[in-house]
Parts: sequence; structure tokens; C-alpha cells
Amino acid sequence: MKVEIRNLTKHFGDLIAVDSVSLTFEDGKLTTLLGPSGCGKTSTLRCISGFYEPDEGEVYLGDSVVNQVPPHRRNVATVFQNLGIFPHMTVFENVAYGLRVKKRPKSEIQDRANELLRMVGLGDLGERYPKQLSGGQQQRVALARSLVVEPGVLLLDEPLSDLDAKLRVEMRKEIRKLQLELKTTMIYVTHDQEEAMAISDYLAVMNEGKIKQVGNPAEIYRRPDNEFTARFIGKANYVNGQILAVEEEQVSIDLPFGSILAKRTSDDIQTGDEVGIMFRPTEFSITDEKEGVNVIAGTLITSMFLGSLIRYEVDVGMEDNIMVDVPEPEADTLLTEGQELFLRILPDSIYLIPV
Repeated sequence: MKVEIRNLTKHFGDLIAVDSVSLTFEDGKLTTLLGPSGCGKTSTLRCISGFYEPDEGEVYLGDSVVNQVPPHRRNVATVFQNLGIFPHMTVFENVAYGLRVKKRPKSEIQDRANELLRMVGLGDLGERYPKQLSGGQQQRVALARSLVVEPGVLLLDEPLSDLDAKLRVEMRKEIRKLQLELKTTMIYVTHDQEEAMAISDYLAVMNEGKIKQVGNPAEIYRRPDNEFTARFIGKANYVNGQILAVEEEQVSIDLPFGSILAKRTSDDIQTGDEVGIMFRPTEFSITDEKEGVNVIAGTLITSMFLGSLIRYEVDVGMEDNIMVDVPEPEADTLLTEGQELFLRILPDSIYLIPV
């Protein structure tokens, strides 16, 4: 089922939690609402589920406006952060509960509940109680219970936040596997960027009640179109500058640490324009050359060995230091703090963002 919200607005007193948001969630895809705490993502989800009534705008499930339809009649299932598993019921009874409420035939309840338990890897644990399960297994029960009723849309409100790091990785794989297998429309809420990038077909980045950017994970990561997205998604260096000159394929930009060349990405760029400059820590190379195109001089402030890479923090004369990631470092090549070094970045690696 496709989901659409149009000019959705939700107030809590003087606070605007959701501010005129319009967004389409594609049928059979997993879309994540991603943003920091308090950005409006959970409030948006609860307006879709029916637990909140919008102050303005419409919620569409398929072709129907459902603003006045109660949650239990929306053909929507929700997995909450606290899971809400019934402790006095067995795993099988928890999963079968929704079908029993709908008064489905016993044979259908038996077959469907067992099928979902098998799909989430709990086929042999149907007679256990929730207290006998691990956190990851309880999460699987919550997923199976929501999916067993074959909802048109499955909503997931930070469902992995109470799990440890290893279990989070395992469970996001399970969620993605289930979504691809069942082709269920899923709307997922999280503040975890890595989690969102790993499981989503589409990301909707939110801040202060508004949608900042929508796209697939690669688009959002590689081509952020505003400062918030550039700073929020992944590790990034972001600097404000001014266009000095515009050529056919490149532009020259004045930055606090000097001028650099960047690839021209738009016909609208003009001399004198204020722009944001984003470059990822992995785009730098450390060079022996002290001068040249896009060579930046700096002083090493800190080094952090992270296994597969080492992250340098470099002072280049700005308020914010630059982060530089060097993959597959060797112990005898690590730089020392206080050392002067020179960085090079290719023009094609610099992304321009209108201010």
C-alpha cells in the first residue's frame, strides 16, 4: 500500500512538531525517517498510524484519506520501541494474537503463525515465554506479530534502540530480509545514520519538523543539497566560501584557508555567490608537495587509530578542524601530533551546496 502525507502539521502547544510535511512512501519499499531527537519523525509516524490526529493536512493510505479513521481500522501495524509483547503468552500465542482478534479459522491461525515464526528464525521456540528469550529474539517476536496480520503498511518506531551494537546489526539484516521477501511497505524511524543507510530504499532526512532532503542512501550521502544534511549524514568537512571565478568545467572558491578549485556542478553558479563546500574525510591524500592545486597546509592535532583506518584531525586555520581518514594504515607510517602536513583534494571530490 502506498502512503502519502500532504501538508501534514502537528502542534503540541506552541511547539510545531511537524511543519507542513508532504511526502510519498512508495508501495513495497522501506523508507526511513531519519533525524536527530525532536526533529518530528516519531510524530509523523504516529499521525500515519492514527495515534495522533493532525492539526492540518491529510494522511492517505492508498487513495483514501484516513485522518478520521481509528488506528485499528487503518490496515497498519506498528512495532514500538518497547515492543509491547504480552509476558503471560507464549511466543506462538503472541504471534497468533492478531489473527485471533480478527477471528480467523484455527487452521489459518496455526499455519500463518508458524510460517511467520519460521521466517524470523523462531520456528522451534513457539512454546517459550518472552522472559526465556534474548533481546534479539523478543524483537523477532514483535516483528512476526505485526506481520502475521498482513498489514498494508508496517511502521517501526526506533525498534532496535534497546539492543546492543552487535544485535542491532543482526536485527537490521533480518528486517531488510523480511521486507524484501514480503514486499511490505515499511516506514522506519531512527536517528542512527548507519542503520538507516543499511536497510532503506529511501531516506527522508528531517530537522525541526521539516523534510530537508529525500533520496536513496547513495544520493543522500554523496549529493546532500543543504548544510544540515551534509553535516548530519556521515563524517563530513563543511566550510563556507565564496565563488571567485567560474569556468566551463571548474570554479575557483575562496575559503578561510585559501583558494581551491572544484568541479562546476550547476549552470546557476555565479561569481560572488556564497556556497557551502563539503568534502568527506576519505577524499584527502597526504602529499610531500607544499604547493600546488588544492594543496592545503595544516598541523596535526590528534590521531585516532580505528582499525581499518586512522583518522587525523588537522588544524588548517579555521574555527573547525578538518578530519582526514587514511585507510589501511601501517604502524610505522603514522604521523605524530604537532607535525606539519600537506593535504591534497581533487576538484571532483568537492561538493558545492548553495547557501
